[in-house]
Amino acid sequence: MDRISELSNHILSDILTILSTEDLLKTSILSKRWHKLWTLCIDLYFDTSNVLGSNNEEEYAPTVKPGFHLTMKRHPIVILGKRQPIKLTMKRRVTLDDEFVKRVDRFVKNFQGTIIKSFMVNFCLDKEQRRSIDQWITFAIASIFDTRGLDTDDFSPFKNLRSLSLEEVKLDGTYLGNMISSCPWLEQLCLFYCKFRYKILKIKSSSLCHLKIIGCYTVSYSNHQLEVNLIDLKCLKLNSLEYHGYILRGLNTVAVDTPMLKSIDFSISFKKGLGSFAFCATKFPKLEIMHVDIYSTVAAPKIIQPFKHLKELKLKLSLSWKILNDVEYDLLWILNILQASLLLQKLTVMLAYPQFLEHKKDIRDVKTFSHDEVKIIEMGGCVGNWFEIEFVMNVLKYAKKLEQIVLGPYWNEEDSMDWNSDPTWFKSGRERINEKFRDEEVVGREKVVLI
Repeated sequence: MDRISELSNHILSDILTILSTEDLLKTSILSKRWHKLWTLCIDLYFDTSNVLGSNNEEEYAPTVKPGFHLTMKRHPIVILGKRQPIKLTMKRRVTLDDEFVKRVDRFVKNFQGTIIKSFMVNFCLDKEQRRSIDQWITFAIASIFDTRGLDTDDFSPFKNLRSLSLEEVKLDGTYLGNMISSCPWLEQLCLFYCKFRYKILKIKSSSLCHLKIIGCYTVSYSNHQLEVNLIDLKCLKLNSLEYHGYILRGLNTVAVDTPMLKSIDFSISFKKGLGSFAFCATKFPKLEIMHVDIYSTVAAPKIIQPFKHLKELKLKLSLSWKILNDVEYDLLWILNILQASLLLQKLTVMLAYPQFLEHKKDIRDVKTFSHDEVKIIEMGGCVGNWFEIEFVMNVLKYAKKLEQIVLGPYWNEEDSMDWNSDPTWFKSGRERINEKFRDEEVVGREKVVLI
C-alpha cells in the first residue's frame, strides 16, 4: 500500500524539497498522483550535489560568497553565490559549468508551479552565465511575487520586502531611491562595492533599521574611481549604520535625520574627518556603540557636546609608520574621546601594521583627565612603544573604576578574519612594559594583563 501518496500536497511538497533536482524530476513517472507533484516544491535549491551529483561536490570548496540576496520576512528569496574550484582543470571546470547551467535552465523552463517561497543557486557563476542568471532572477521574482505582466520599473511586487543586499552591482541613485520608497517594510539594506552612476547618494526610508554601505564608488571621466558620498540620510527608525568608503573623509557633510541610531561603524581618512566624533555626539543622541577605522595622522578631536549614552568604543588605527617617525605622535588624544563619553564601559584600541619606533619621548602625566565608568580597556597590535606605555600609565592613574587593561600583539586587516602579530612583542615588547611596571610607584600595575 502506497501510504506516502495518501499524504497531503503540503506535506509532500516539504518531502520533495529535500530531494536532489535529478531525483525530484524522476518522481513524475511514479504514478498519475506524482506526475505533477514536483511542481509543488516551493523551496528551490541548486548546488553541485543536487544538480551534478555528489561525486562532483568535493571538487568545489564550501565557502560561499553571496552576490544577490533578497529576503521577505524571514525567508531567503534569491541568492546567487560563488564557490572557488580547487584542483580542477579548466576543461573539467568548463564542462561542469555548462552542464550545471543547462540543467538549471531546463528545470526553470519546465517548472509549472504557480508560486515558490525561496530560490537559491550556489555554484561558481561568472559573467559567461549572465544571461542565464538574469533569466533565473526573473523567474524567481515572478514566481515569488507574481510579477507577470508588470513593467520593470514597477516595484509593487516588493511591497513585503524586508532585506535587500547587493554586491558589485551597477546602480542608479534615483532608481535605488524609488525602489526603497516603494518598500514600506524594508528593514535592512546592504550595498557592497556597487558602482553608481553619480557621486552623491541619498537614502530616505520610513522603515529602514540597518544600513551598510561598503566601498561603493563611481568612475570619473579620467577613469579614476571616486567614493560615493552619502549626503542625505533620513531614516527615522535607523538603529545601526556601517559606512566605509575608499577615502572617506568622515560624516561631517552628511545631512542626517536618524534620531534612533544606537550603533555606528565608519572610516576616517583625512584630518578633517576627525570632526566626525563631534558630529556623532551632536547628531546621534542615543548612540551606544561606535567603531571607527582611522587611516591618517591624528590630532586631538574637539568634542563640545558629550556622548550621553556611549558604552562601547572601538578604534582601529591604520597609520603610516613613515609619518609617525616624522611627527609628534601619541595616543593621549584618545583620552579626549574618553573624557566626552561619560558612561563608556569598554574601550578597544587596535594598532594595525605595528612597528617599533626607536626614538623615545618623555612619558607625560595628563592630570586633567579622569573617568568614572570605564571598566575594560583592550589594546591590540602592541610592540612595546613608548606611547603605548604612556597611554597605559595615564589610564591606570585616572580611570577610577578600571578593572583590567589587556595588552596584546594581535591585529587584523580589513575584511579579514585572520589575526597577525609582530614578533617584536614576544622578543622584547612585553619585557619593556614589564620592566616599566615593576616600579612600585606605578598606580594600578596589578590591573595590567600582557598576552
